[in-house]
Amino acid sequence: MDRSTSVPMGMGEQSLTPGEQRILALMEQGQQRLEKRLAHMDQRLQSLEESQKGTTLLLGSMDLRLTEVTLKVDQEIVNSKVRDRQLAAAIQELREEQQERGIRFLAQIDRSQQMTLEAMHQEMNKLRSEFSKRFDQHDTRLGVVEQTLERHDERLHEHGQAIQGLQQEVRKLTVAVEHLTQAPRVAASP
Repeated sequence: MDRSTSVPMGMGEQSLTPGEQRILALMEQGQQRLEKRLAHMDQRLQSLEESQKGTTLLLGSMDLRLTEVTLKVDQEIVNSKVRDRQLAAAIQELREEQQERGIRFLAQIDRSQQMTLEAMHQEMNKLRSEFSKRFDQHDTRLGVVEQTLERHDERLHEHGQAIQGLQQEVRKLTVAVEHLTQAPRVAASP
């Protein structure tokens, strides 16, 4: 059995010296504090993950809304083409009935279509601008979440190094305690 890292079997805490008992108690306290800190960090990471899921859901709903708007615009374009064909037929009938009246009617339709298209273009540009701003905001938020995750990763790494340092210190103390307990035996044997 490796005596530098554990208490020999058959020996309870009562067979330890007060110094060993104190070291053991300090190690247990340190481990409990470390476990509490790790649990707290796990809770914070879970909270960040939930926040990120919420952001992902929001982006998904925004993407769905953009798809819906795009489908509506596409449908409106199809409907506009159908209306154009119908209007062309009506215009042809009006031309046959009265050439002068048909020309004025055609000019009015052209202006109406232009205004409709301009209004649609303005609305599309407005929607694109709003969506672009929202995506930029979410991109910024995701950047902040990523930075936070990186900081937590660095902290976890630092805590891991601290744990390793504590483990090395415990090994050193265990070796020192072993030397102290063996030193009287060596002196008593000659």
